Amino acid sequence: KMSLLVITVLGFARAATENGRQVLFATNTEMNGNDAATCDMEPMLQTLVDAEGAAAVQPTLNVDKLGELYFLPPEQIRAIDRIGFAIPSDWECQSAKSEGQWACPSGVPSVCRYYHFDLSSHYNHTGSWSNPSPSLQAFLADLPNDEQTIDDTCAKYVCENYLSHFCCDFVPSISNDTLRIVGPELCGDIGEGGVTDFFMSAESWGYESWAADPSVSVHYLSFAVQRFEMGEEFGLALYSPEQDVVHIDSSGAVEFLPLNTKTGILIDESIAYLFE
Repeated sequence: KMSLLVITVLGFARAATENGRQVLFATNTEMNGNDAATCDMEPMLQTLVDAEGAAAVQPTLNVDKLGELYFLPPEQIRAIDRIGFAIPSDWECQSAKSEGQWACPSGVPSVCRYYHFDLSSHYNHTGSWSNPSPSLQAFLADLPNDEQTIDDTCAKYVCENYLSHFCCDFVPSISNDTLRIVGPELCGDIGEGGVTDFFMSAESWGYESWAADPSVSVHYLSFAVQRFEMGEEFGLALYSPEQDVVHIDSSGAVEFLPLNTKTGILIDESIAYLFE
């Protein structure tokens, strides 16, 4: 098995192997997003050339990660033909992509998937559910999705009354009447130990990252670089023909910004796709 970071440059592709040795291999055929994941390494490895010798006749990129591209001069960045990187398998839902073949407009990032966790320990705070008001009693008796509806209602209650959180953009719509009538009793005030306290105290409402989400696997995405934009404060942006963007800031952090989405996806370059 070999895990690769591939950047195609003027007819040559550069790769970082598992043991960290830098190599160049000639490419006579273009690798796309589909065949890159199943490419046969043997013909490529047969055409290996010594990196030092190739540098004398071909431009090379002395980088191990996409984040390092920000620090290269424009003439080297201009030579980049194609990039590839590991992404979550459900990236369209992670970014809530609104258009396209695999659109997922109601998608939620892994960091906001509180509904994957059991929050029932926060229910019945201070024993208030033991003797519920008629309104709360009617609400609890007619839940379409049981615990998920409670958690969604309390997430929305917190977003509307206490907090502006990144995840608020991904909480399902709940009627204002429901929030007003049952919100305080259902969710609790701050400090009462209810579901409100969970959302107020948790920096991440779901998983630490998409890599920690057991429902997500690793996919590989590759695209041709059609154009780029760079600036000292702006960073570096590499555009695909479909106008999706990989943005690299001045710290080297990499974010994938697909077109027509609510949010981008942070690229963890410690995660590699394994080419069999």
